[in-house]
Amino acid sequence: MRRGSAVFYTDLYSPSPYGLIHLSEEDITYPQTVSVWMGLRFLDGRWFWLNRQSVSIASLPSCPVAKYRCGAQNIKTSVWENRDCNEKMNFLCY
Repeated sequence: MRRGSAVFYTDLYSPSPYGLIHLSEEDITYPQTVSVWMGLRFLDGRWFWLNRQSVSIASLPSCPVAKYRCGAQNIKTSVWENRDCNEKMNFLCY
């Protein structure tokens, strides 16, 4: 996992036309956090990727508390989580 999208890659992860990825600990080199940031946000009543593609993931609440409107994936359980957008975690870039 790299330290900065702006330096090494272009942006946070958004799904390809082939679908979502599911991460495991083996997929990430030296993870420092259990969950990783993806390009997933809740705004204006819906979850969407930073590429503006809408998404419906069962484990994410339909109306999260304002502070918890960013999406991350837990690499131990592969569960998508809504998290505090200011929380410091690793992130996945492409």
